[in-house]
This record gives sequence, C-alpha cells and structure tokens, in this order.
Amino acid sequence: MTSASSPCFLLVANTPGDVRRFWLPLLRQARAAGFRVVCAVPGGPEAATEAGLDGSNAGLAALRGFPLDRRGMNPLKDMLTCAALGSLLCRERPALVLAASIKCVIYGGLAWRFAAWMTRRCGSAGKLPGPAVLRAGLPHTVPPRFFAAVTGLGHAFMTEGLRGRLLRRLACRLYRWALAGAHGVFFQNDEDVDVFRTAGILRGMMSGMPPAAGPVPVRPVLPRTVPAAWITAGVGVDTERFSFSPLPPLPPRGPVVFLLAARLLLAKGIAEFAEAARLLRMRWPAEAARFCLLGPREQGAGAVTPQMLRDWTACGPLEYWGAAADVRPLFRAAHVLVLPSWREGRPTVVMEGFALGRPAVVSDAPGCRGSVRHGVDGLVVPVRHAGALAAALEELLRAPQRIVRMGSAARCAAETCCDARKVAAGMMDAMLWGREA
Repeated sequence: MTSASSPCFLLVANTPGDVRRFWLPLLRQARAAGFRVVCAVPGGPEAATEAGLDGSNAGLAALRGFPLDRRGMNPLKDMLTCAALGSLLCRERPALVLAASIKCVIYGGLAWRFAAWMTRRCGSAGKLPGPAVLRAGLPHTVPPRFFAAVTGLGHAFMTEGLRGRLLRRLACRLYRWALAGAHGVFFQNDEDVDVFRTAGILRGMMSGMPPAAGPVPVRPVLPRTVPAAWITAGVGVDTERFSFSPLPPLPPRGPVVFLLAARLLLAKGIAEFAEAARLLRMRWPAEAARFCLLGPREQGAGAVTPQMLRDWTACGPLEYWGAAADVRPLFRAAHVLVLPSWREGRPTVVMEGFALGRPAVVSDAPGCRGSVRHGVDGLVVPVRHAGALAAALEELLRAPQRIVRMGSAARCAAETCCDARKVAAGMMDAMLWGREA
C-alpha cells in the first residue's frame, strides 16, 4: 500500500500508447515494491485512456503531462521539454527515474542533471538512498537515481551521407551530456552497447556493478568494466494477453497473409516490403498470398508519404489496414509477421507475434537478427534487399507447413525468453539493488 509519503518512481515515456503497450508491467512492479508511481507523457486529458491507466489500471499511476515534439528538431521546443521535465522533477521529488526513448532520455537526463546540481547547490547532497531507505519510504532530499532505457538509436544512426554524420555527432554529444552521472542504462541489443561504448557515452556514468544474478531476460553487459549497463529482452510481451492462437486456414483453403506492423517510416523496411510484394504478385495470385501493412502514419524526415502509400496500395498488391489500438485481432488474422527494418532496439511486434504463435521474417540488422533464430522460429534476410525478402517469403509460400512448425517454436521462445513480467522484475531489481558508487 502506498501513500503520499511513499518514495516516488517516475517513468518518462514518449507517448501514452508506449505506456499501454510497453511499460504497464514495470509500473506494476514499482507499485508492488512500495513506490508511488508517476508517469510523465505528452498529451491532454485523453492520455489516461491511451496509456491504459483507466479502467482496471486506474490508480496504478498518476499521470503528468509535458510538451514533446517527438520527430521535430526545433531547439526552442526541445528547451521547453527540458524545462518542463526539470519542473516536474522538482515537484514530484522522485527516488527513481526511468526515461525511455531517445528524446525522453536526452532531455530527461539533462533535466535530472540540472535538478541534481540545484540540490547540491542548496547543500542537501549526500549519499544516494539505498534500497532499504527507498522501501521504508523515508524522506529523501538527494537527487534521484536516474536510469535510461535505450529502445533504439533512431533516425540519426540510419541516415547516410554528410547529414547522417552530423546528426550522429550531435546525438552522441547530447547522450554524453544527458547520461553523465547516470546510474544505469538498459539496452536491448549488443550492437547499441557497442555504439555507446565507442562514442564514449558510457564513460561518464556512475561506476557501479550490475547485480550478480537476476532473471534471465536481464543480463549485465560484459565486460564488467562498463558501468551499470544491462541488456534486456526488449520490454517483453504479456504472454497471457497475447495468448497462443491457431493459424488461419492455409493454402489451398485460404491465402498466406504476410503482415508488416510498424510506424510508417521508411527505416522499418516498408519500401522493401512493397517491392517484394510487387515481385511476388507477378507469380502468386491474391488467392495464394496477401501482403498487408498495419501502423500509424508519421510525419517528418524518413516518413512514408501519402503519395507513396497511394502508389503501393492503389497500383500494387499492398493492403493498408490503418492503425489499431489493439493489434491482437489483426495479428491473429495473419500467418507471418514481416519486419525488414534497418535497425531496431528489440522489436516488440516480433515478440507479440511469437506469443500468438506467428513466425517472423526479419532483416539481418541490429536488434532484428538477435530476435529470430533462422529456420527455427523465422527467417533472416539481408538488410534493404527486396529481392532476398521476396525469396524468403516465397519459401514459405511453397512450403506453408513450415509456418506451422515455426509458429510453435515461436510461442515456446516467447514463453522462455520474452515474458514481460520477468523483464520488468529484472529491471526493477537492477534499479533497486545495483551497487552504488
């Protein structure tokens, strides 16, 4: 049971939808550990519904709003974001802060550093509260522990040419500023760790040792000279909510449905999927194969334009299913999930598909290649190669029984390695019990 005097756990998230889809298990873990939970997200009064913090989850977390231009690069708007998060830290005085996604990590980290400086300036700095103090709910006047969840490196690390180099240099510098003095970072794949290590981003973090042991989905980064960094199985998937579902009828009783579920960004490999669908339609009729796209539209650099979408759907074999608050019915209507992304953290759509018993065809890109065992629970194809993607999809069209076998293996993998409750428990354990500096 928590009260106003309980220590506060603050989650800073990118969108209310991210909270609903990714972070509810962690919020429940924080609540069970005795924290008063606060969730900071952009959005108006409807954010509670979008975040899933109404109905059965009412009372799980208090919601606080802040301004965030997710895909823009206006420095004035970003300064307002940073100032709003700093003000929120001063009001809520959390004991633990977790910022997730690129801008939340950067501007949340900068706001935290400013709040920590103000605390020291006021003469109240001291040793950080240990787990026993946090659990006891004793008053705390020192800066909170700050943790970051790197769920992917984003557009800056996938853009080529001079613009890409400049964006990466800027992003690395901002990360270094934001994470200097941070107490830990959760990564989702080894390649992202290597990028941060090479760029010197982890060098200024608090030197701490990861927990000696913990749930399987959360493992410390090796070698142990890296300060307080962990790799998780993404955010996991609720294997009860995404329960196993039998496949729809396979040929000759019905077509094989290939579904790409992602935000409409070119970096998700949507153009390659559209081209692969065009190549396959020349050999396979609609009665044998359907190629479907699901996800919200985006704006800004790297987004799929309305004209592109019209060209692919009106003149090509691609079907656009729009966006959906609950993806489960649409995933159940598919046989295979496709994600030829250029780079990911750890793709949640693949884990959700696995939990439903759907194999995946993914690209050989960071974050994707480690989520699928080639030939066991899916297929791995070269990055940005529509021809290779078409060949992999055709393999499954020619031998649809492989989809059944891979789907069963995918469900086993979801239960073993990707359970969201295990991931959330491991993350909370790491934040509470990691050694202090």
